[in-house]
Amino acid sequence: MSGDRRITVGLVGAGGIARSHMSAWRSLGVDILVYSKEDANELCAEFSTGRVVDTLENLVAQSQVIDVLTPTYAHEEAVRAGLDAGRQVICEKPLALDAPTAQQLLELSRARDNALYVAHVVRYFPEYATLHDAVSSGYIGRPAVARLNRTGTFPQWASWFADEEKSGGIVDDLMIHDLDIARWVLGEVRSVYATLRHATAPDGRRVSVAQATLRHEDEAISNVRATWGPVGTPFRTSFYVAGTDGCLEHDSTAHPPLQVRSDAPTDASMLPTTSGSPADAYYAELSDFMESMSTGSTPRVSAEDAVEALKLADAVRLSAHRDAVVEL
Repeated sequence: MSGDRRITVGLVGAGGIARSHMSAWRSLGVDILVYSKEDANELCAEFSTGRVVDTLENLVAQSQVIDVLTPTYAHEEAVRAGLDAGRQVICEKPLALDAPTAQQLLELSRARDNALYVAHVVRYFPEYATLHDAVSSGYIGRPAVARLNRTGTFPQWASWFADEEKSGGIVDDLMIHDLDIARWVLGEVRSVYATLRHATAPDGRRVSVAQATLRHEDEAISNVRATWGPVGTPFRTSFYVAGTDGCLEHDSTAHPPLQVRSDAPTDASMLPTTSGSPADAYYAELSDFMESMSTGSTPRVSAEDAVEALKLADAVRLSAHRDAVVEL
């Protein structure tokens, strides 16, 4: 995608995540179209930008870039529509409900010679980018052990989250963030052992906890835990990564956002800054994708990465079902 012509981005969906994307697209100065079965007019009014179209076909026909922000079970249809029409496609994570379907979409993008990007936005949050860059640079030596946690209230704003056939449950919706980060930071995964538990909270709502131990190809071990708690559970993310020369840790409920403990001399210049906000992360993510479309640069997260994240998610479910280690 090149030239000075103003780009039109078509948003498919107008739910919660669409607001984060809408804000970033507005800042990026593109023309915006929105198609959604619900709330499209409200989304455009809220951000004082965008134009509503009445069908997915009309959206695809009038856009150069399609941004798929539907519930997970509808991702495949919208992604296929964009790719079949020769459009560049961005899709909110997860790309699909399982790895084989995601692989088919990746192969379709290759066959159509159109870019496919998947919005694993956590890679763009400063604390996780800092973690990746520090480990990659050898700042803590050889990484050995990692713990990644993500906790929040069971989603209540849409009923489809409780239907695992539509959402993929806690593994696809919440845990997949840190499965992707574990692989990004510590490398390819060799085996997975996982547990998955569900209960009913006093208010009658479902509570879910997923935990996975990943053995990476270089023998590092990561433990990934995701929790959907009862109403009132605060959102919290944290990580702790230990290596031969020190460790890095972060807790979203504490300050500063990143703590470094190391026997090596401390040099702040070795670490990127961690200033930023969730809004900045979405802007950085979509800017990265647009740069890739324009120049052919490699984005921070690829469609191949999204497929690998779903392979890990599938392995977590299979391991929990079998109560056994799954080799990859």
